[in-house]
Amino acid sequence: MYPTTSSDLQDNFALSILPGKNTFLDIGCGHGRHGSNTFILEKLGWTGLLVDIDEQLVNMNKTFRSQPCIATDVTRCDWSKILTSTTYDYLSFDVDDATVQAIKNFPFDKVRFRVATIEHDSYRVGPAARDYIREVLTAHNYLCVAKDVLTSFSAEPFEDWWIDLKTVPVESLKFFSNNKMARDVLYFAK
Repeated sequence: MYPTTSSDLQDNFALSILPGKNTFLDIGCGHGRHGSNTFILEKLGWTGLLVDIDEQLVNMNKTFRSQPCIATDVTRCDWSKILTSTTYDYLSFDVDDATVQAIKNFPFDKVRFRVATIEHDSYRVGPAARDYIREVLTAHNYLCVAKDVLTSFSAEPFEDWWIDLKTVPVESLKFFSNNKMARDVLYFAK
């Protein structure tokens, strides 16, 4: 097990599939240390971009994160002016109630990632956002390997974990699961 600052081992999922130094895009980065899906990755030499709507959090993150952090509304921003690449190894997507609009606004047709953790909060908001995310990512040729990952605090489905089979080793299919807690997805994989 790797050290973690993620709420539910999302950083460990990325590291288990993509060892070494890679790139990340952290959309909805929030507090860039506590509960962060990319803080440990950065400490291990990964590079990337942090994005959040909250300017106070962005300014705070700039004091202890070495990677660029941008304040913007991801439901309507112009991604072509923000993104530094068209490929990222890991995408962390966590924008709570803005998920559907943010997914609609994200240029999945122009930007690729190898691994992603995308929060849908179906336990709290129902299945509509989750189903929409799955439809969009499946249409862009991503495979959901861990559906409805359960929160560690209430064992409710809140997130899906995705891979790009064209660029990720087939061994990552060992994480194929439904309705499991993150630790069970990662450490009791087939």
